[in-house]
Amino acid sequence: MRMDFNSTLGSCRVSNLAVLLSLAGLSTACYTWAFRTLPADHWQVIATVPRRRDARGAWAGLNLTWYGFFTATAYVVAVVVFLTLLAIVPASLGAAAALVAATLACCIPASRWVSRVIDRKPFGFTVAGAYTVGALLLPVFAVAINAAGDEPRILLGPTLAAASIALVVGEGIGRLACISFGCCYGIPLIECPPLVARLLGNRGFRFISETKKAAHEGGLSGILLVPVQAMTTVVLTLTAFAATALYLGGYYRTGFLTALVVSQLWRFASELLRADERGAGKITAYQWMALAIVVFSAFVAWLIADQPAPELTLFGGLHALWSPPVIVGLQALWALVFVYTGCSRTTAATVRLHVCRDRI
Repeated sequence: MRMDFNSTLGSCRVSNLAVLLSLAGLSTACYTWAFRTLPADHWQVIATVPRRRDARGAWAGLNLTWYGFFTATAYVVAVVVFLTLLAIVPASLGAAAALVAATLACCIPASRWVSRVIDRKPFGFTVAGAYTVGALLLPVFAVAINAAGDEPRILLGPTLAAASIALVVGEGIGRLACISFGCCYGIPLIECPPLVARLLGNRGFRFISETKKAAHEGGLSGILLVPVQAMTTVVLTLTAFAATALYLGGYYRTGFLTALVVSQLWRFASELLRADERGAGKITAYQWMALAIVVFSAFVAWLIADQPAPELTLFGGLHALWSPPVIVGLQALWALVFVYTGCSRTTAATVRLHVCRDRI
């Protein structure tokens, strides 16, 4: 029996290691491509949809942005991570879906509401705002879902740990949207602290197109900037991998605190490298929000207990999600977020259509 247990434990670790290494390789390839490609002019708008025709025969177009594409992808990947980690505990998929639905119903509109209140931008979005609202409301919703039944429907430890990892993954991928739109941009490389300058060398972002936010808002067109968006993506992805490893070992409290505390301390520090408008004061509203989450997570950690989890396999969690309702639900979520965040209100286009006479 002892030999069988050790054999099972060893196979689980090998399986999980294989999945994590595969995801690490895929992430490295995707991020390498994204960091090199997305600052370019033509990676801001996916397509332009003609809407209204004027008296001169031109069409006013609606721009569909890569910002919306990567934001929608970030939401879907975050949900997949959450459901996968929760499915291997195991937990009630229905309760988990209810928790996701309640959280997203607040996070998606909050990405615009927080920007409207703090940044004074009625048509802008903020990844940090959505993250903050999700981090604060998720524990409340989890406790409420359990209180609604006669017995606990979800385990708070695995649920909150999985949710914190999912939030970090989502924000990390979401920063690719910022690169494509040229927002959340860093300070000029020549103005950054000497240590940062030496570490980065000439590896910065240069936004040229007048529709990129760094150009039209910051007046930094063509200037090499600190790639703070890429740095955030890398830091948060590494944090998510570390927290996932802790989760798979049954260290739910440690994984929860690792994901939230590291990500928020990085947010506080990374604000010092940003040149976009962050509000008045030496400490910005977003930095205060990050500190609030750190304090809140320390309080919530008392609700979480570590427990042995020798047979948690990521393959099992992925298999549990392979069902038509889950797949259709994820597709619907992607489409909803893309329409909400990808239909640009801060850029416009003029389109002229004509017939190619030599081809008819």
